[in-house]
Amino acid sequence: MRTRKYATKEIAQAQQMLLDPVIRACHEFLYFVDLNNAKKNLLEEIKNTADMHHPSDGGDGVSLEYLSLFEDTHD
Repeated sequence: MRTRKYATKEIAQAQQMLLDPVIRACHEFLYFVDLNNAKKNLLEEIKNTADMHHPSDGGDGVSLEYLSLFEDTHD
């Protein structure tokens, strides 16, 4: 507002959109979020945890299993 970059009417409309929870939720839902990097990090962390807890000496036979929810094998 101080730099007069936007008109007062545009600022008022933006404030109205941000204060209305329904309009704000709809507006935020429209933006694309790229989760590929997060997916890779999560899968790596799951594999590391599974390897760390996997009994290599025959232990009690308990091992961690993970869902392939983020794998690209879905048709």
